[in-house]
Amino acid sequence: MELRQDIDSARAEKIGTHGVTQASLDDTLRRAEAALDWVRGAHAQSTLPLLRFPARTDDLDEIARAAARLRTAATDVVVLGVGG
Repeated sequence: MELRQDIDSARAEKIGTHGVTQASLDDTLRRAEAALDWVRGAHAQSTLPLLRFPARTDDLDEIARAAARLRTAATDVVVLGVGG
């Protein structure tokens, strides 16, 4: 499964003056290009294991077992710390 992040709903063209403008986005991407190149290189060379986590499948059985336990025993689930 591919993960795709999208900021279209935060764009000025969609939500008006409080959104991200195309010029601002272009400027930010230009300034971040060296860092993005480094991350792309680390991903390609597998030198930063965290970047490979989304492609892992060896933990799916364990995750399924944990989910089954939650379905039968939990009434609430709280997720903390997810995001940037």
